[in-house]
Parts: sequence; structure tokens; C-alpha cells
Amino acid sequence: MSFGRIIACICLGVAVFALSAQEAELPADPLREKALAGDPQSQLQLALEFFHGHNRMVNHDLAVLWFRRAAEQGVPEALYNLGVCIQHGYGAPQSDYDAFNVFQKAAEAGVDEAKLELAEYFLWGIKPELNRDDPTPEIKSNPGLAVQYLTELAEKEYPVACRRLAEIKLASGDPASAVEAVALLRKAVVKNDVPAMRMLADCYFTGNGTPKNYPEMISILRRAFELNDYEAEARLGFMYENGYGVPEDRKQALEHYRNASGESAFAMAKYGDFLLEGDLVEFDLAKAIALFKRSAELENPYGLYKLGRCYADGIGVEANQTGAIYYYKKAADAGEVNAQYQLGRALLTGAGVKPDPEGAFYYFSSAAKQNDARALRELARCYYSGIGTKADPEAGLFCLKRAAAAGDEQAQILMEMQEKPLEPAGSGTL
Repeated sequence: MSFGRIIACICLGVAVFALSAQEAELPADPLREKALAGDPQSQLQLALEFFHGHNRMVNHDLAVLWFRRAAEQGVPEALYNLGVCIQHGYGAPQSDYDAFNVFQKAAEAGVDEAKLELAEYFLWGIKPELNRDDPTPEIKSNPGLAVQYLTELAEKEYPVACRRLAEIKLASGDPASAVEAVALLRKAVVKNDVPAMRMLADCYFTGNGTPKNYPEMISILRRAFELNDYEAEARLGFMYENGYGVPEDRKQALEHYRNASGESAFAMAKYGDFLLEGDLVEFDLAKAIALFKRSAELENPYGLYKLGRCYADGIGVEANQTGAIYYYKKAADAGEVNAQYQLGRALLTGAGVKPDPEGAFYYFSSAAKQNDARALRELARCYYSGIGTKADPEAGLFCLKRAAAAGDEQAQILMEMQEKPLEPAGSGTL
């Protein structure tokens, strides 16, 4: 045993003694007496009461003490709760490594929640913890083992596991995996897992893993909304704003965005749009900018894009092209289609950033994958002129046709020019 480990053990002993002394000052009660007598279920219940503040004052130190005592007597739930306390630093030094070891014991004892925690750790791994007397080794990620745990739990229709496994399958980009993901999300939705409802609604919106179905999306969002989910309400606002699955109704959209703007970062930015336009609500530039900034602080892609647009155009803030590029890139890399197009334009023209034709082609391609008509038109230009890619007129014509079909007026004009038959050079006779 190292000197550092001895010191740690001595300190732990002092801590337990101090807790015991603190505990002795509490008034006696039947539950505490049973716990002191060694009854493991009473120890678990006493720990829970100290943790949540039921029937006694919140005291995480004492909660950990009683979780630990119950765990030592083989109570699986106590092991899991002890792991949670260590994981978050409640009444014990925070340590993912130590929590991982406790969760392993709880998982071996059959606690499904512990298996879920292990799956998360195996997905990402655990870095060495060097700022302690006994530095810990790295635990490397093991996605295969993570999926194994999640699959086991999903077969029991454990909703969070179904959702997490669905996320992994959707991220793979494989169409067959997307179909499996939708099936998993439906299982989670049956259990009223609200994040799964939002994910399944997105699948119905994009047609990922299932045919597009706006009415079904609306139905799921309303169900989540009834469970007080503000993100679902924000998405309902989006559906009403654009007339997807419901009659277009900007007033209804505004009400949903306004109601959800206290909690939903997306709703903040969309409500800011209405305030900035003075549409159905009094114009309020300062409040709109504040909402865009708050949404961006919460890393919402649309909020990041809107703040970038404000810096680009000097709306409510001093114009700053470098700042605009910063927010565009964060939003674009998070998949925000408007930001992808704007960043592509900036990289093409050198507005606020060094010209980068290859970068412009990349972001136009990203936006085109979301069927953005503007990006498809610019992508056609890249292919025709060999900007950022090898010239390919056939690919250019394909993109131009898609842009025209998606409603881009410039693309439609260009298509008409290509399809217009050549006029004779002259109608007279020699």
C-alpha cells in the first residue's frame, strides 16, 4: 500500500468518525434505530431520506454513509445509489473511475440502471484522474460492450436504453439501422419517454427510418407537449409556422414559441424572429437580440445562426464579419442549414474569412443534402465552374434541376435559358 493510499484511508476513517458523531446528535427515531441495529433495508431507506430530505434535513454526507453500509450488506440498490453519489460528488469526492467500479458491482447484482451507466462510460471512456493521491488509469472506450449492455436493456423495453441505442443507430447513417432505431423509439414512446418522442417526431419529419408522416409527427409532439415538454411545444410552433401537417398559422406558431421561450433554446430564437420582424407582436430589437444571445449561449444551432446573421448585417449589434463567421461555423457544424449556406457564401467570396473554395463546396454540399434550394444552386455553380471541386457539368445540371424544382427562382431562370431552343440567325432571304 502506497503512502498516499494510507493517508487516504486515514482521512476516510476520520470522515466516517465525524459523520458518526454528527449522526449521534440527531434525535432518535425508529428507522434510524433499525439502521443502527444493522437492518440493511432500513439503512437504504434512511440513506434515501437523507439524500432527498424526506422526514429529515438533506445531508448527502450521511446519505453516502448509509448507502455504503447498506451496500456492504449486499443491497444492490444501495450500490447503485452510492455510485450515483460518487459520480456527481454528492457527499463523496467526485470520481468517474470510482463510480464506474461501483456501478460494475451493482450491474453484477442485477441493477439495470447501473448497466445503463456502464454503457455510457464504455461509449466515451474515462480519462485518468491525476489530481488525487492515488492517480487512476484510463478506461478506454468500448462501443461494442456499450451496445451489448444497451441491447440487453432494450430487449427488456427499458426506455432510456431503447432511446440511446436508437441514437447510436441513427448516427451510423445506415438506412437499415435507421429502421431499427425507429422501432426502438416506438418502444420508448410507449413508456412515455419524452426525449424519444421528440426523436421519433424528427424521424417522421425527415423520413429517416420511416416514411415521412407529418400528421403522426404532430400527434407525437402534442403528446409530449401534454407531458409539459417545452421542446415539443417549440416544434409544434415550427409546424404551424410552416404549415407542415397542419394549416399554416403564424399566430398559433407565435403563441407556441412565446410559451416555450422560457425553457426551449429553439423557441427563444424563433420568438426573437417575430420580435425582430414586428410580426403579430410589437417590434422589440433589444429583446430579440437578447433572445438570440441566450439561445446561442445554450448552443442551439438556429440561435447561433441568428446571432451570426445579426453580426453579419449589424442588426442590434455592431457589424462584425469575423463574429458572424464564428457563429455561422458553430451552427453549420451542428447541422443548421441556413448557416451552412451562409458560411459557404462567405468562404466563396472571402467575406470576413480567407477565401476557401473547397470549404465553400463542402458547406454547400452539406446544405444541399438537406435540399436547400440556394445551396443546390451554388453547388451547381461549383460543378459547372470547377470551384472547390473538379468541373462536372452533368453534376451541375443535376443540382440546378433540383434547385429549380425546390423553388429557387435564379435556378428556374437558368433552367429556362438552357431549355429555350436556339433562334434562327435571321429570317430574311438573301
